[in-house]
Amino acid sequence: MKNSKYLDQSDEFLIDDGKQKAISKQDGELFDEKSYIPHDIINVRRNNLPRNGIEWEILINKKSVLTLKGIRFSKKERKFLETPDGLLYIMQGYRSGMKNTSAFKKNLGKKCK
Repeated sequence: MKNSKYLDQSDEFLIDDGKQKAISKQDGELFDEKSYIPHDIINVRRNNLPRNGIEWEILINKKSVLTLKGIRFSKKERKFLETPDGLLYIMQGYRSGMKNTSAFKKNLGKKCK
């Protein structure tokens, strides 16, 4: 064991190739369990409805919390919401406290003008 290149010493790896010595910590050391805060996962799903209708469903940890009906938005606003920036707007809006369709529409009107 003395002549081994790799020595295991309590979650540390000592690499000795004769030229340099390097100590590398394992993944467990990079993760601090004391400050672990689980965050909710927010997803936005775009659903196509019959007769060219669209709705956006906001999911928190795979549970539906809000549905934004496309009929409530103008054509210009719907086009924006279909873009990646629109999906980010929906996610950030929900995080910032917009909990109903009218709040999204009110702030989206300012963004689309």
